Amino acid sequence: MSNDLTTEDFWANYWATLSLPVKVDMGFKNDRVIANEILRVINKSDKTTALEIGCAPGKWLSFLATELQCKVTGIEYIPLAASKTIENLELQNIKNYRVITGDFFNHQLNEKFDIVLSLGFIEHFENYESVLKNQMDLVKDDGYLIIGIPRFVGINFYLQKIIDQFIENKLIPGHNLKTMQLKNFSKFGKKYNLKIISNKYIGGFEHGLFPVAEIKNSLVRVIVKIAMRILKWTFGKINSNFTSSYQIAIYKK
Repeated sequence: MSNDLTTEDFWANYWATLSLPVKVDMGFKNDRVIANEILRVINKSDKTTALEIGCAPGKWLSFLATELQCKVTGIEYIPLAASKTIENLELQNIKNYRVITGDFFNHQLNEKFDIVLSLGFIEHFENYESVLKNQMDLVKDDGYLIIGIPRFVGINFYLQKIIDQFIENKLIPGHNLKTMQLKNFSKFGKKYNLKIISNKYIGGFEHGLFPVAEIKNSLVRVIVKIAMRILKWTFGKINSNFTSSYQIAIYKK
């Protein structure tokens, strides 16, 4: 995997602790705003095949299979994450799926897809435009490329910097903050002659972005929770570069 900012051990430890089944949770704001944006743009009778890159734990594969009736394929680098994805899909009785264990940059996918999706993937790479190009190349003509990114800039940067001092798996060093600007996705779409369907900040401030449970110091954990309540009340419905915890770009090829 080229120029990745996080290690295989980091992800192996992360997936080892995951409880299944996991579905898109419409009660969780980030899931809801992403799902609603996808459904706003794509008609379920319009597209039939979908690929998710970095697909673990499979909740978005499940979503695409059930909500858009897609035949879904996922590719996952970490074997444990791939096995967790398969287990998750089986628990949800998803039948028409395929999960590939391998490096997205080296694995030969000999087909193109109506929908190519990656959520929380490209921000882990220094050469993010090259990663975007590799994903775009797997989209059929008239198909969709969907990119979602959790955001650690603005107020989220300062809050996560504090949290990073008190947790083992620090998040800021593993994220390329340059990916968290809408202008970069506008430039990419124009460069490759893609139709930009959506390119925006979504969800406002979202406390679920932050790994508060990993803070070992109980006093710090309480202080951070209080700060997040204030930020949620103040900025929870305000979308901007400074406040939003997520962004999404949807292109049509």
